[in-house]
Amino acid sequence: LPVPPIPSWWIAAPARAASRLTLRTLFDIEHAGKEHIPRDGPAIIISNHPTYVDPWMIGLGTSRWITWMAWEDAFSWPV
Repeated sequence: LPVPPIPSWWIAAPARAASRLTLRTLFDIEHAGKEHIPRDGPAIIISNHPTYVDPWMIGLGTSRWITWMAWEDAFSWPV
């Protein structure tokens, strides 16, 4: 499968900042251990998924673009 395009930093950075602020303000969510994720090169991030919004929250907590492997039905969701 082709890798999806990576959004430019001037779109991604403000979107991540606004989303992090929303998560922290409304839901008191903080990201722990993100200093262990390398800024470049390969990395595997594994999470236990208590909710369906975990990938979204994890992606916003990192400073790099993440390409996901997921349950096939998740890619047919409208959002």
